[in-house]
Amino acid sequence: GTREIILGQMETYLVDVRWKDSVCEILGNTLTTPVVSVSDDFILAHLKEEDRLHEVEFYYSFPSRAIRPNRIPDCEISNRFIRGFVDLVFRKDRKFYIADWKSNTLGRGYNLESMKKSMDHADYYLQYKLYAVAVLRWLKQTMGDQFDPERDFGGVFYFYLRGMGRGEGAGIYHVTPDELGSLEQLEEEIAMILRNGNLGIAN
Repeated sequence: GTREIILGQMETYLVDVRWKDSVCEILGNTLTTPVVSVSDDFILAHLKEEDRLHEVEFYYSFPSRAIRPNRIPDCEISNRFIRGFVDLVFRKDRKFYIADWKSNTLGRGYNLESMKKSMDHADYYLQYKLYAVAVLRWLKQTMGDQFDPERDFGGVFYFYLRGMGRGEGAGIYHVTPDELGSLEQLEEEIAMILRNGNLGIAN
């Protein structure tokens, strides 16, 4: 069953068995917490294999002057090239979403205000913009005219695993497409930030 799979993975990655109950609880909550921004009854456990991609690697360039290196979680920047990994890209009812897992412990709970403070403190905003550019470019390239961002893109989720299933906010932070802006707007904004080197991202 699911528990045996989790225990097998813990053994593979040398996670102490004393954490098994906590790990099983966190993963169970993550898979069964309603993600109402997608739909009222949607949970991650419902995703079929063909509707999800894990650890999606990206590598792309910006057509601008050499950009200064920034410290960005799960991303590497060298000259004009950006390389990184998106934890999860999933599809629900034809719409595509980006998801990033966060294991941060938030002392004040996992409501929207607390998660926003965490996002501010860790400067995750540039990170998810880089993810959005990577995924939007990929969808545009692979689907062509069949891909309409306004219709087919649902934004970015940051899933705070320790908070999922635990009351208000449920550990789910959603960045909507309206908040992100268009691919062109994102590219211009990121190019300016990286060129100026005025935003260092903490790990």
